[in-house]
Amino acid sequence: GGEGWRLTVHVRAMHALVNASYEADWDTERWGRPINMADQVGTLGLFDGALLIGSRVLGVPLRRSEADDLMHLWRYVGWLMGVHPDFLTDDERERHRINLHVLLAAADVSPAGPELARATVQAQRERVFADWPSALQGLRGRYERERVLSMLSGFLGRRGMRDLGLPLRPPWAFLLAFLGNTWRHRVVGRLPGGRARLEAQGVRVRQQILDSYFIEERPAVAALPD
Repeated sequence: GGEGWRLTVHVRAMHALVNASYEADWDTERWGRPINMADQVGTLGLFDGALLIGSRVLGVPLRRSEADDLMHLWRYVGWLMGVHPDFLTDDERERHRINLHVLLAAADVSPAGPELARATVQAQRERVFADWPSALQGLRGRYERERVLSMLSGFLGRRGMRDLGLPLRPPWAFLLAFLGNTWRHRVVGRLPGGRARLEAQGVRVRQQILDSYFIEERPAVAALPD
C-alpha cells in the first residue's frame, strides 16, 4: 500500500508490542494498559477538535464544510488506529464533549509531563534554520523558544504553565499569528490564485520546519524493513 497505510500498520504494531512487552509485570488493575483507549482518544482529539479551536483562535477562518471535512478525515484515521467506535465522531460539538470528558477523567500531571514540556521548549534552541546565517542561528533559536513559551502561555494559562514547570510569557505570539493569518487568509487568499499560493506556501513552511528539526536526516516513525 501507500506510505500512509504502511506507517499506520507500523504504529498499530508498535502499540501492540509495547502492551505485550509490559504484560508480565504491569499492574493493569492499578495503571490501566500502557497504551490505553483514553490516551488514544485524547490524542485523536488534539488533531481534530482542538486543532479547529486553535486555528480559529489564531485567526484562520474556517468554513463549516472545511471543519466537517477535517472531522470526517480524522474519524477515519481514528478507525485505522484502533480507536473504539464509541469515541469516533465527525460532529465537532460531540468531539469537544468527548475531549472534555477525557480531560476531566485524566490523572494529575506526572513527572514525565514537565520533563517532556521542558525538552520540547529547549529543542527550539537546537534547531538549524537553513535560511539564516551561522552567526544568527543562536538568535533565531532563542526567538523560537520565546515564541513557543508565548504560545503555550496563551493556550495553557498561568496554572497550566505552572503545572508543567514552564516560565510564563506574555502572549505576544498570539497577536503576531492572528495578524499574519488574517492577512493571509482574508486578503491574500481571496485574490485570484491566492488559495493556491497559500497552499504552496504551507507546503514549503512545513518542510522548512521539519528540516530545522531533522537537519539532513529523513524524519520517520522508525526504520521500516524493505
